[in-house]
Amino acid sequence: MTVCELLRAPSKFNGKRIAVRGLTTSYEHGQYLAGEECETLPLTAGRDWPALIWIVRGDKQFRQRGVDPAGFLAANSIQ
Repeated sequence: MTVCELLRAPSKFNGKRIAVRGLTTSYEHGQYLAGEECETLPLTAGRDWPALIWIVRGDKQFRQRGVDPAGFLAANSIQ
């Protein structure tokens, strides 16, 4: 599926392993998978969000943002 398809209904995929295709891009805060030409993404709290998925390559990246990676890593069996 594309980044755009995933971001239109992300809760449908909770707890599932999926394959997502997009373009890799880097910004000052890290590397992301970007959607191409996402026309209608749902608003969250009245805000438009970019069609980006953060690519995490280890728990160090979580900690750099002040996030505890334990829950994510356990849910995805990443040790």
